[in-house]
Amino acid sequence: MSSVPDLHVLERFENWKSYIEDVLPHMSFRYPLHHEETNNEKKLFFASRNKQHQEYINRLNNLDRKCRTELYIQNKKLQRESNITKSPFLGYDDQRNNLKSRIYMFLTKKIVRLSMKYAENYSEFLRTKIRHISQMIPLFDRQIVPLQCVASIYDEFFSLEFDKKKYHKILALCTYRDFIGSQLKEATKPIWVNDFPAFLSKIIEEGKKIIDQELFYFEPLNSEISLSRYLFMHHSQEGRALDKFIASSASSKFEKFSDRVVSFCLAIVPKNLSTANQDQSIALLLLYRALMDRIYTTQNTYFHSSPNFSEFWKLSSKPISQFTIPQNMLVVNDPQEEIRKVFLRDPIFNEASKILTSAIFCSSPIDILYKIHMGMIEIHKAAISNIVKRDPTPEDLKQLLGFDDLFSLLLGTILASDVPDVTQIGKIMKLFAPKACLSPLLEYANANLEAIILHFQKD
Repeated sequence: MSSVPDLHVLERFENWKSYIEDVLPHMSFRYPLHHEETNNEKKLFFASRNKQHQEYINRLNNLDRKCRTELYIQNKKLQRESNITKSPFLGYDDQRNNLKSRIYMFLTKKIVRLSMKYAENYSEFLRTKIRHISQMIPLFDRQIVPLQCVASIYDEFFSLEFDKKKYHKILALCTYRDFIGSQLKEATKPIWVNDFPAFLSKIIEEGKKIIDQELFYFEPLNSEISLSRYLFMHHSQEGRALDKFIASSASSKFEKFSDRVVSFCLAIVPKNLSTANQDQSIALLLLYRALMDRIYTTQNTYFHSSPNFSEFWKLSSKPISQFTIPQNMLVVNDPQEEIRKVFLRDPIFNEASKILTSAIFCSSPIDILYKIHMGMIEIHKAAISNIVKRDPTPEDLKQLLGFDDLFSLLLGTILASDVPDVTQIGKIMKLFAPKACLSPLLEYANANLEAIILHFQKD
């Protein structure tokens, strides 16, 4: 057999290569025969060549099967990871665990996104590999390669490794995500997950320890955050009832809300809760607060300031000489000084104005009235302090102020505060306050608020 290929065979081979140009970078072609080689040497060459080509055919067939199997696995992975990931539990009392849950969710979404992108690119890599295999096999199987030529495939072509850097990044994220997951499995979930009545009873006991018996009030507890989680994040039966009540009340613009709210909250208090009056009343306060927080979230237009609130601010810049000042209850050095500045110069009135300002950050009318009540206590203290010209004693503070005097000082302190629109607070009270259930002191605070609003409306 000749050591020189037939020209017709060479032409056919070159034409074939023109159709598979994207495969050629993975292959090499050598013509090792020389004229001086003996027939025996040629026979050995051809036998070695044919054996090598057959080995490539076998390796390509094996690689093809591997690629198709791997492609099937990647397609299944894409289908699985494209499903919506289950939301993590975010109701832990320990906020660190809630943060971990969010980190876990973030990592899961990132892993899914990266894995899907990786799987898509890897699948395309495998499909390209399968197409190249289908182009290579005929070169060996159909004897397209000239007999004098030895065709080889670079070993890198038989590797299925793909984008190692991205792959190891995904593995690292999975490892960290699983570590966070193992910590969350050990985290203690709140009582309400399995026993809401026991959870509510626990909060009631907390309230009993700090309740002001005269006001029948206590400021919001940290545990009330967990109560809101149970009601609205957990989609509880009680939470759904609250949302339904809000929607029903909103449809009538909350016209009968203040008359219905107490009986409604009482109806959703767990039946197996203590029937003691104090326990029931504390439960009502807790549920009412949660309800008002939900209304603030879902119906916030009712809490917006009125378009004319700037008129209220103009009053605070008027000279103090135009303001009725109870005798000896406020120090005035300059009759032309602004009302706001005069009240803020007095440290106790200044403190009272800050308390009143804090009322605008409350969503519950009962909490707002408590702030007004506490502000009025400071106003009373400031007035007595100016009368006796020293820090008042407990005995001094027993002295009562007339309604008109307290009204004037409350008005001035509100003007000195950062409350943007006191009339809007009045609207909130009118719509949402359970007036029939207020303690006498909170009723008094509300009466003063109503008088202030009436004064502004007349002006």
